[in-house]
Amino acid sequence: SFGVLMLDIDHFKNINDTYGHAVGDAGIVLLVETIRQVIRPIDKLIRYGGEEFVVILDSADMEEAKRVAEKIRTAFAMNKKCSRGELTFQKSVSIGVSVMPDFSKDIWECINQADTALYEAKESGRNRVVPYSTEVQARADAKNEAKKKAQNTSESSENGAVGDSVGEDPAVEDDDFEASLRMNNQV
Repeated sequence: SFGVLMLDIDHFKNINDTYGHAVGDAGIVLLVETIRQVIRPIDKLIRYGGEEFVVILDSADMEEAKRVAEKIRTAFAMNKKCSRGELTFQKSVSIGVSVMPDFSKDIWECINQADTALYEAKESGRNRVVPYSTEVQARADAKNEAKKKAQNTSESSENGAVGDSVGEDPAVEDDDFEASLRMNNQV
């Protein structure tokens, strides 16, 4: 059995934009150091992209994986120094958790499930650990279906014109763009 954690630093773009990329990089280094302090030598830490990481926990069930994830989350938030010098700021990490073979017998599918749980953590307020479940998957599927319907409605409205609707929320567009990137860049 394996526990799979998908971790993502919350509001990372804002950190880079506010404090600069050197501080953002220091935040990534701090997260890596925090993870390494918590996991065992047999576990694997993988940079998945940007500020996103996957941790594979050998022989871990859901309860053990959630315990490790929570320990990482709290240790990262409590570590005050996050850059060269003494600059400190609020930082947090959201973590999605899945395990195999509970939900899947395929490691890549398990990673995708942890990613789905990570999205749930982000959408439900960030700075939290969310375990994958069939309920989490059902909510994700419903949101994806609603987005597809909204997109189809938008494309077919206004005499069949395709494009952005007037007054669309830019944050939603960013979420759609990020989701698109993830779907097109899955391993």
